Amino acid sequence: MELRDYVVVLTTDPRFTHLFLPPNREQLHVASLDIVRLLHNFVAASMSLREHALAMYNRHYRDTDRFPEYKEKVKQVFGEDTLAQFVMGLRRYCQHYQSPNLRYLAIASEAGERMNHSAVLAVEDLLSFSDWNAPARAFIENCQDVVDILGVAAQYKRKVIEFYQWFQERQSEIHNEEISRFRAKEAELLSLQIRDNVELCLAHKDDMPYRGEEIFSNIFTKRQYDELNELPFGSSERGERALKLLQQSFPVPDDLAQKILELYQHPGFLPRSQSSSPETEAR
Repeated sequence: MELRDYVVVLTTDPRFTHLFLPPNREQLHVASLDIVRLLHNFVAASMSLREHALAMYNRHYRDTDRFPEYKEKVKQVFGEDTLAQFVMGLRRYCQHYQSPNLRYLAIASEAGERMNHSAVLAVEDLLSFSDWNAPARAFIENCQDVVDILGVAAQYKRKVIEFYQWFQERQSEIHNEEISRFRAKEAELLSLQIRDNVELCLAHKDDMPYRGEEIFSNIFTKRQYDELNELPFGSSERGERALKLLQQSFPVPDDLAQKILELYQHPGFLPRSQSSSPETEAR
C-alpha cells in the first residue's frame, strides 16, 4: 500500500508534473529513491509472507494428515505461477544484485489535458540478471519492453490475500471442534467477569468501581462504543442497546440482564465526567 500510494502520487499528482521536465532530472532521481526503497520492502515482504505460512504448516501439520492439500495449493499459487516467481526473483535481484533502474513512461491523462507517468522496470535491465528461474524469465519476456511496477504489486497483493484467506478458512475447518470449545469457554469467562463487575457495582452504589461502559472493558469494539455514544447516558435505550451488543458476545442470563439494566438507571453508574457536570448536579 505504501508503494502504491507513493507511486500514484508521484506519477499522477499535478503538483509533481514539473519533476518530469528535463531540467529537474536530479530532483526526480531523489524522489525515485523512495520508490526503490519501497519496492525493496515489498519484495522482501513477499518472501516473509510465504515463509510465515510455511512455518505454520511445518509446526502444526507437516507430520499429520490434517492439511493434505497445502503443498499442492502452494505449488499452484506460488510455485508454478509466473508472476509469483518473478516477484520472488525480484527479491534476489534487489537484495543481492543491484537496485533496480526506474524508468517512467509518459501517458496522456483521461481528459487529455496533461501527461501522467507510469513507473516501470526495463526488461533489458532485468534480463542482465542471470539468476531468474524459467517461470520468472517467462514472465519478464512476456512483458516485452517494460514491467509495470504497480501492476505487478497489485496482482501479487491479490494473490497473497486470496491465499491467506484460503489458508485461514481451511484452518477454521480443520480446527472447528477445538475453536468451538474455546469460544464456549471464552463466552463463559466473559459472562463470569461481567457478572462480577455488575455485582461489585451494585454492592457499592455510592462509589461504583466501574462507570458506564467501563464495565465492558475488552469486550466492546470501537464501533460498538461509538454506537452506544449516540444514545444519552442514563437513558433506558442506552442500557437496552448495551445489553443487545453484549449478547453478541455471549448469552446473557435473564437475572444478569436485569441487573445490567438496573445499573444503567442508577445515577452512580454515570461516567465521572457526566455525573459531576452542572447539568447532572442540577438534576
